[in-house]
Amino acid sequence: MNFSERTREVFPGCQTMENGYMHIHDAPGFGVDISAELAAKYPLPENPGYWTPVRRPDGTAVRP
Repeated sequence: MNFSERTREVFPGCQTMENGYMHIHDAPGFGVDISAELAAKYPLPENPGYWTPVRRPDGTAVRP
C-alpha cells in the first residue's frame, strides 16, 4: 500500500513499500499514530458522495 504524502503527514508511522517489500514500524500496536492538528487541515468535503448515505456531515453514523 503506497500512501500519499498527505496521508503520511496526518498518520505518522504508516508502512512503507520499498523494492516490493512492506516495511512496518516497531512501535506498539500497528505503529501508526494520528496528528489531529494536521488532520484538521484536510476536512472532509460537504458532500463527498459515498459518505452521506452512512454518515451525516458531522460524522455521526446513520442507522439503516
